[in-house]
Amino acid sequence: MYTNAYIATVSSHLDRLLVYKQVFGQHIASCERILCGKCLATENTQSLANHLLRNLARFVPFASEVKNMPVPEEYAEMHAGILAGLNRYETALNHIFVAMQGTQLDQRLFLTGVSEQERALATIDFQYFDNLRYGDIGA
Repeated sequence: MYTNAYIATVSSHLDRLLVYKQVFGQHIASCERILCGKCLATENTQSLANHLLRNLARFVPFASEVKNMPVPEEYAEMHAGILAGLNRYETALNHIFVAMQGTQLDQRLFLTGVSEQERALATIDFQYFDNLRYGDIGA
């Protein structure tokens, strides 16, 4: 039962991560519009940074919850990979937030953060979907 509870819990957490991915994706899309000059009059880096900070304040406890959940021995390696991706995702989001500080968007730091978050999400996808769902862990 412990193994089944872990799989159900981690699946639920990764579903929540998809929601965060969509929310942060909207921030990224708004920043991209600012970079190309196609933003709405109400879109500016300061307001986006404030919204991003509020969402980061919700994301950090979520990430801590995933980091502190009990993990069955047979899933320890996979979970460590998920955590590595989650840590990289959080770092990438922080880079995106720092890029939004001031009146101008730091394009280099923003693009670096976007690239980092894409790689982090790919790591999480690999660890979960490829190893758990399609692999033979726990079989």
